[in-house]
Amino acid sequence: FLTLTLDPMALAITLGVTVTTGVVAGLIPAIRTAGFDLAAAFRDGGSGAGSGGSGRTGRVRSALVVAEIALSIVLLVSGGLLIKSFSTLATTDLGFDRQGLVTARINLPETSYPTAGQRVLFYQNLLERLSAIPGVTAVGSAQGAPMSGWNVQSEMVIEGKPGRDPANQLVVHFQVVSPGYFTALGLPIVRGRGLTAADRDTLNLVGVINEVLARQEFGETDPVGRRIRWGQSHVPDPNPRWVTIVGVVKSFRHYRLPEQMGPALYLPYAASPTSQQDLAIRTTAADPLSVVPAIRAAVRQLDPSIPLFRVGTFDQTLARALWQQRLQGQVAGVFAVLALALATIGIYGVISYNVSQRTRELGIRAAVGASTRDLTRLVVREGGVLAVWGIGIGALAALLFARLLTALLYGVGPTDLVTFLAAPALIGVVTLVASWVPARRAARADPLVAIRD
Repeated sequence: FLTLTLDPMALAITLGVTVTTGVVAGLIPAIRTAGFDLAAAFRDGGSGAGSGGSGRTGRVRSALVVAEIALSIVLLVSGGLLIKSFSTLATTDLGFDRQGLVTARINLPETSYPTAGQRVLFYQNLLERLSAIPGVTAVGSAQGAPMSGWNVQSEMVIEGKPGRDPANQLVVHFQVVSPGYFTALGLPIVRGRGLTAADRDTLNLVGVINEVLARQEFGETDPVGRRIRWGQSHVPDPNPRWVTIVGVVKSFRHYRLPEQMGPALYLPYAASPTSQQDLAIRTTAADPLSVVPAIRAAVRQLDPSIPLFRVGTFDQTLARALWQQRLQGQVAGVFAVLALALATIGIYGVISYNVSQRTRELGIRAAVGASTRDLTRLVVREGGVLAVWGIGIGALAALLFARLLTALLYGVGPTDLVTFLAAPALIGVVTLVASWVPARRAARADPLVAIRD
């Protein structure tokens, strides 16, 4: 889990940037005012009121709004890509049904269970008790359930296969599992057979491989009956530990997303009993967590001193595994919304100010026959021009910045068309709304009052 705390250094930097921004923002108009020629202003008689103020000031305001819109586009596109990537990850086909699946971890203390026979007996009794819980349809265990962080791999050699280059050895994921593990995950055996309680011979090991290993190393040939061992093909092993392949199981996602699953070998628990096992319990209960008290009770009945931890549904396990991608999308989304709000306020402020400066001009237009629609269109067009410039610049910047996010994206490209169309469309709608409000107010003004003012 991620723990967020208030960092003093970050707080100090934030306060410093905020104060500096406020001082700079106040100094610029103060410096401009210090050089203001009052006599010239009185002689002009406020002529700037009809033109929207000085050209330089107007351009600066417009440039700031264009920059806000461009920044909004960049953040909206980035946030959209990250959120879409997270959504794709969260809905990835894992190769098994995660609904109704509860997982938990047990670690037997070495002092209480020093021998292999004691460990085998404990887990055998535990799985039998768990199977008897109402609503439980299948129970199994493994050294590491999917997304649990169990990523143990080793270099291996297929019997009869030609030697490999030292830098290109066959790397295989491996772990010991109980006979019911694949059933609990809902994984079918596509060739041969699965593991059974009788597979406990430590001298003549058997194992089940996944489809990735079968397809990669055996192609269309049936791998059942072939043997595999630990080690490197270019290094002779005087005492090879061969494992006879008895079946092929459907491949599934084991590593934390988005990492793909590679070649894998599964060994029978009874032949290599370990202290740690992850339980996988399949239940038909409407709320899978409702069986957790019964699971804890089954463990306490066997040994009250053994804790059960990392208990939860597989949906919760997946959520923990994707916390980083979810956080990235949320943070980017929050910044995008803030940038959009600033752009909206900026557009509304600039258009409203320009309308107030053009009161006389708009009144004259209305007096000589301009309709309300004509005046509204005139003002909205001004906001539209700013939006077009901002969207154009922002789209180019977003295209460049999105490529930096490629490593964080999954199932979506850095130039995703939907995202790149949705962000400008949203900005366009916001611009129209922000411009339309002051435009309607100006169009409804009494032309005689506007001219007199």
